[in-house]
Amino acid sequence: EGVRTESAAAEDVGPDGEIRVLVGPWDEIRDDAVGGLLRFGPDRSGVFASFAGTGEDTGLAVLSPRGRVVRSYGEGTGLVAALRPAEDAPTWVVTGTDPAGVAVAARQLREEQLENRYAVAVSSDGEATGVPVP
Repeated sequence: EGVRTESAAAEDVGPDGEIRVLVGPWDEIRDDAVGGLLRFGPDRSGVFASFAGTGEDTGLAVLSPRGRVVRSYGEGTGLVAALRPAEDAPTWVVTGTDPAGVAVAARQLREEQLENRYAVAVSSDGEATGVPVP
């Protein structure tokens, strides 16, 4: 709500001219057709991070380019990622292990943080890391 979008390339908007941004804790978006792709890792989502678990046991794993877990995060952590299944317009996902994780992720929804990146993992203290992690 209240997010302003600026010029986007034609291939980055849906047929209605809108950019889809999915915001919410992982437990609430995991069943979305696009957001749920994060369960399957980079082979399906294209994002080198994935969520596992539910409720208080939800965790975020950040992967290397080879798909190995480099870091694991617990409560209060978030992720901003662009998912583009098939030829559809991308869906930006702003999610986290819990509401606090969504909040730290939402603060990274800025051009300077996302420029030349498809995904950023955010620790509970607000430290952002582009993924994949070398």
